[in-house]
Amino acid sequence: MDDNGVGKRIKEEIKERGTTQKEVAKDARISRSYLHGIKAGIFDPSVKTVVRIANALRTSFDYLRWGKK
Repeated sequence: MDDNGVGKRIKEEIKERGTTQKEVAKDARISRSYLHGIKAGIFDPSVKTVVRIANALRTSFDYLRWGKK
């Protein structure tokens, strides 16, 4: 994935839902440090990982990837 829009939208969704990075990472079955790296634009997550994060946040892959609700 080519930009940090994914990380920005993940960060916004976590804040909007009043959840924690730790809870989302656990539900998505990834480490908290990896989730932090995605949010910061350090790591480029696979489609599979973004789908897991979207499911953990109860949002869509399309929104996290493309910004389309």
